[in-house]
Amino acid sequence: MSWTIDLQGQVSLVTGGATGIGAAACRGYAQAGSHVAVNYYPSDRDREAAAGLMTELEALGVECLGLECDVTDAVGVPRMIDRVIDKWGRIDNVFSNAGLTIPTGLMHETDYETFQRVYKIALDGSFLVLRACLPHMLEQGAGDIVLMGSGTVLNGGGSSVAYPAGKAALEGLMAEMVNEYAPRGIRVNLIRPMVIDTDFMRQRYTREGWDAYVSHLPVKRGGTAEDIANLVVFLSDRERSGYIVGEAVNIDGGRIYHVIFK
Repeated sequence: MSWTIDLQGQVSLVTGGATGIGAAACRGYAQAGSHVAVNYYPSDRDREAAAGLMTELEALGVECLGLECDVTDAVGVPRMIDRVIDKWGRIDNVFSNAGLTIPTGLMHETDYETFQRVYKIALDGSFLVLRACLPHMLEQGAGDIVLMGSGTVLNGGGSSVAYPAGKAALEGLMAEMVNEYAPRGIRVNLIRPMVIDTDFMRQRYTREGWDAYVSHLPVKRGGTAEDIANLVVFLSDRERSGYIVGEAVNIDGGRIYHVIFK
């Protein structure tokens, strides 16, 4: 038996979509046939990355839309979603991926402003984006949402107390969203990546340090942005994953078992 994920004609929004895991998810959605709305932070780096990414997506035969917006902007986010609706008239999938981590040292060394900034992007950013999308999904009678969580909620990490705190709050957000929206045809799931080969991880580890770290994982390698994107797209395909609702899915090469239980 063989099967493929087919999202032809659907519209998928990825926040923080210009680089890294977000960009990989955009490519995954496009490869499955979905039109893609690429949200990115207002910076020269992200503008340049988003422009190159959208050229890639269009070459795959789908339409795309670049959306420059800070997801914590309570005024800008609804306007951003209005642009998606104006272009396509619907929004089927949301991958709430935008996030930030700032190394702060120990909790007692962390200033409140930095804590708020990291936490706000994780929780408030998702709340604002989803609040603006939900009325359209309710009108359609269907929608699929994937939240970017983190394995740090289980055993800490992320170089800041704010990072796992914000990701843990997202799991509470998901729990209530399931209660409110699953009966209305809108699924919400969350992923918990760990040990993923991204620019952030490359800043923390030398090549030798990274290779030594991942050699201790049960699968003997680090994860890739594509590993995460594959899961995101699968969780957005209700034909293949429609009975998965309200789950926090670890995707970490078995790290949790290695670190916590051994």
